[in-house]
Amino acid sequence: MEEKKEHSSLANKMAYRPAEVSQVLGLSLPLVYGMIRSGVIPSIRVNNSIIVPRQQLEEALSEMVGQEIRA
Repeated sequence: MEEKKEHSSLANKMAYRPAEVSQVLGLSLPLVYGMIRSGVIPSIRVNNSIIVPRQQLEEALSEMVGQEIRA
């Protein structure tokens, strides 16, 4: 039940930290960092922190799904 509550609170955020992206997408943290580094997952740097805007993440995922379907 706690995980469900935590997951729903993540859905309401405007931006995520890489660890939260990892949790939401069910991907390993090193994979998420690699995807951020390569530009697959859009991000911005604020001081020494990396944040991933939720809307841009959703758009990137939609684009990835479209590419997979067309492939």
